[in-house]
Amino acid sequence: VYTAKEFDYDLNSPLGQLRSSQINKGYGVLCKINEILLTQRNNMNKLSGLTSKYYTIIPHSFGHRLPPIINNLKRMHREIELIETLKQMLITNKILNKRNKRKNPIDTHYNALHCDILPLSEYSSNYQMITRAIKQTHASTHNGYALKVYDIFEIERKNSK
Repeated sequence: VYTAKEFDYDLNSPLGQLRSSQINKGYGVLCKINEILLTQRNNMNKLSGLTSKYYTIIPHSFGHRLPPIINNLKRMHREIELIETLKQMLITNKILNKRNKRKNPIDTHYNALHCDILPLSEYSSNYQMITRAIKQTHASTHNGYALKVYDIFEIERKNSK
C-alpha cells in the first residue's frame, strides 16, 4: 500500500479539479502502455510518448527528478493502483460534498467531533447564571447600548460525561 506521496501524485492538485473522465483517460493510456509492454517491450519511443501523455493527464510531482518512463510491469501496476486510489478518493469526495451541502458547515464540524449542540432552557440554573454574569459585567461607561441574551447553547461531547 502506497501513500499519495509515494505514488508521486501531485498533492497540490486539488482532487476536486480531477474529473472522472480524466482518470478514465489516464487508465486508457496505461492500457496502451500495458499492450506495448506485453508485445513490443523495447519500443522506448512509444513508451516514452505514452508515459508523457499519462503524466499530462494525471498530475504527478517528481520535484527536480526526471519523470520515469513507465517501461516495466511493476511501474505500470503501481500507476494502475494510483488510478484506482484516485477513483475511490473521487467517489468519497463526491459523497462527502453531497452530505455537507445538506448541513450547516458548523454542524458538520461539531458532528465530526462527536458533539451535540443543545439549547439551554431559559429556566435552567446555567442559563440564569450566564445571563446574570452578562448583565453584571456590563460596565456603566457602556451605557449607549444594552446587552440582551437571545439563546444559550451547551456543547455535549459523546462519551465525555
